[in-house]
Amino acid sequence: MIKLLCLLSYCIVVCNGKPLESPTSISKSSSSGSQCKVNLKSMSIDDFERHIVGSLPLAEELVHKENNSSGFIDDMIVVGIAGGSGSGKTTLAEAIYAAIGEDNITYIQHDSYYRDNSHMSFEERSNQNFDHPDSLETSLLIDHLKQLRQGQNVSKPEYDFATHSRKNITVDIGPRPVILVEGILILSERELNSLFDIRVFVDTDDDIRLIRRIQRDTVERGRSLDGIINQYLTTVRPMHIEFVEPSKRNAHIIVPVGLNSVALELVVSRLRSSIRKYYRNRITEAVKGNDSSTNIEYDSE
Repeated sequence: MIKLLCLLSYCIVVCNGKPLESPTSISKSSSSGSQCKVNLKSMSIDDFERHIVGSLPLAEELVHKENNSSGFIDDMIVVGIAGGSGSGKTTLAEAIYAAIGEDNITYIQHDSYYRDNSHMSFEERSNQNFDHPDSLETSLLIDHLKQLRQGQNVSKPEYDFATHSRKNITVDIGPRPVILVEGILILSERELNSLFDIRVFVDTDDDIRLIRRIQRDTVERGRSLDGIINQYLTTVRPMHIEFVEPSKRNAHIIVPVGLNSVALELVVSRLRSSIRKYYRNRITEAVKGNDSSTNIEYDSE
């Protein structure tokens, strides 16, 4: 009973302290047939916060439940955000991540999966076409997404844009109710594309994207203006025309100019609804799987 209360409390305040569910009470039948009922609405925020500390391990255990023949967790949702270089897709992805809360979302950038070219000289690495699909180890990303959807942790590679090579470290990431993937080419890869429940394309004019790319690469990646322009003309623009722009037809939602407040609200609302369903199912599984005499009541949505 105490563990179930902890899980319920966690589910109520999982998203930056904002309620995602509205359970009014839980009740349990005693051996004499009487009902022991706890009114969750009477609990203070401090009581909720004390329960959260103890609830996290239980919530993590429940994430690993497999619900179908593929081993995927049915109610986990995967979102893909694509768009040209400098379109504002990262800004949109980070806004979604902030709105949903880190406890509910796993955020992956396709850029982390650039192939390791450390065996080449720096000059050879600099001349690679980083805007072609072959420059990315997308098969590894696909494997990682499948593992996450099965409730498993993965070791995500890290990439150094200054040296054009992978770092000697990986980052362990785990499954969450929402998995958010962002990258230029994610909607152009058929198998990867098929793993997304929601596909978003950020559509921004070429001149705006080029200006943003110059600003980013000079400040964040230490590159020269001549180098940026040369790369844009020789690989970025041609690959955008060949691969990125056509992938727009695979999107469910097309967003103009990156961080669009209406689009953000639309996506966040959909994800919060999915998270509510996710945690409600976890609670139901905990109740039904362990004790059929325990009931949970919800407000109507």
